[in-house]
Amino acid sequence: MKRVVFLVSIFAFAILNAQEQKNKLVIEKGTWYLGGMVSLSNRNGENNYYNGYDEVVNDSWKTNNYFFSPLIGYTLSNNVTAGLGLSYSTSNRSSTYKRELNENLTSKFKNESIGVIPFIRAYKAVGSRLGLYLQGEVNYSKYWSENSSSDSLDSTNNGEVLFVGLRPGITFFIARKFALEASLGSLGYSKQKRETEESELYSESDSFIFSLNSSDLLFGLAYYF
Repeated sequence: MKRVVFLVSIFAFAILNAQEQKNKLVIEKGTWYLGGMVSLSNRNGENNYYNGYDEVVNDSWKTNNYFFSPLIGYTLSNNVTAGLGLSYSTSNRSSTYKRELNENLTSKFKNESIGVIPFIRAYKAVGSRLGLYLQGEVNYSKYWSENSSSDSLDSTNNGEVLFVGLRPGITFFIARKFALEASLGSLGYSKQKRETEESELYSESDSFIFSLNSSDLLFGLAYYF
């Protein structure tokens, strides 16, 4: 009797396991991918403190950040997709520095960038609708920034950033061809060049980064066909 129960258990497990494997998500070879990822953040704050002249200072600031990237890809083999993306981002910050006995100071900063992102993405099925992916990419972008202040000369900077690394993410199919996606951070190598037009100053830096900043938390919608 025990042998019968044991054999039945093995048989049932084999059937269930086969069914689970059958129902697991597969993005088939030859499938095209159209998607878009976006990141939005808004922050503001206020500080009150005494400066070195026994004045009460009120320092208030506000930032707005926006990132958008359309993507297109082609599935080279089951669950492996290669593609190309474009990117656009903008960042704005304004602040007001209020003092009791002196003129108030204001400053504004604006940064814009455009980029290109060739990538390859490998999916790992978790269920029939859910998959995890790891995306390897090369992200090259150029940026322009302007900084103005009521107590100093305006300045303009421009530069370029190269990122080579990995981005993990999640894909969840809400319908047969449509999926919600999220990218959850980045790990890799970054190199940056920067020039200041007014003073002709030049700087260059490189670093290895691991980031979970809001700018690396991306959400989007994808169409597989």
